[in-house]
Amino acid sequence: MPTELHLEFAKITIIENNLAEIIVKPDIELTLEMVHLLHKTLRDNLTAPFFLLINKINDYSYDFEAMHELGTIKEIAGIAIPEPPYPQRVA
Repeated sequence: MPTELHLEFAKITIIENNLAEIIVKPDIELTLEMVHLLHKTLRDNLTAPFFLLINKINDYSYDFEAMHELGTIKEIAGIAIPEPPYPQRVA
């Protein structure tokens, strides 16, 4: 049974002991402090090496420092970021 962890800015669903889905809440700008908290939460709750599924269902952004730090921890073995389906425009 998946376990859900809730941070102020994101939901992490632990699917297996080495696999998690991350959904960032809408209209968030991720900061370096948020990325550090996310990394700590992943390390504390997953077995390394672990894999991440980043669900981009919501719009959010990163500040410059967060962008360069996100996903840099050595315990991450792989990251998948599937493209969300977009409705086709009618001309």
